[in-house]
Amino acid sequence: VANAALLDVVGAGGRVFAAGPGGLFEGTPPTASTAAAPGPPAEPVRVPRADPPVSQVHSVALRRLDLGPGRMQALRDGVDRRGWWPQLELDAGYASGLRRGVDFDQTFSSGAVRELYDHDRDRDRDWDVRVSLAWDLGDTRYDPESIDVSKESREVIELRDDVLDEITQLYFERQRALDALASAPPAERRRLALRADELAAGLDAWTGGWFGEHARPVAALFSPPPPGPETTP
Repeated sequence: VANAALLDVVGAGGRVFAAGPGGLFEGTPPTASTAAAPGPPAEPVRVPRADPPVSQVHSVALRRLDLGPGRMQALRDGVDRRGWWPQLELDAGYASGLRRGVDFDQTFSSGAVRELYDHDRDRDRDWDVRVSLAWDLGDTRYDPESIDVSKESREVIELRDDVLDEITQLYFERQRALDALASAPPAERRRLALRADELAAGLDAWTGGWFGEHARPVAALFSPPPPGPETTP
């Protein structure tokens, strides 16, 4: 019928009637091709999850970079105590002297004149040491360096916030990569595993190697298969 010359085509009630030179033909209209059914979903894989909590990662990084609250508290305590410490001055001196003398005299004894010479020599040494202590009691109430401490405190807080923000982004980006890896198709697993290990390397750098000791690398679990033996033609 498809190759014959049709005179008329009429559809009704889900049926098609075609009139042609050979008579009347009846049939059903062709249905649209359905899309190929999707294949079965990839079987989830078990990804080892041993990462420490993000709060612990924060603490280790701040302790390594000396950005914890103890640093600024130590500076404030030092400024508060500074006014009670005196200014110490120490002076030392040394002096030495040498004195020489010659006395000349004559005597007449037994019909003869005698010449008398008298020499004397005197040496002295003097040491002088002076110690002075001075207090500025006004610094016990307000030390001028407290302004510098406040400025340093603001800069440390800004730096600490930047560090914590960077670590937080790296940490949760790694968690998202591990979550995606658990249900990813086989073709995507290697890429996601490498991404997770890349983020772990960043956290390891911030913590001075501590994070790498507590987190497992996952890229090695999804290594590409080794190449087959080479064949020579």
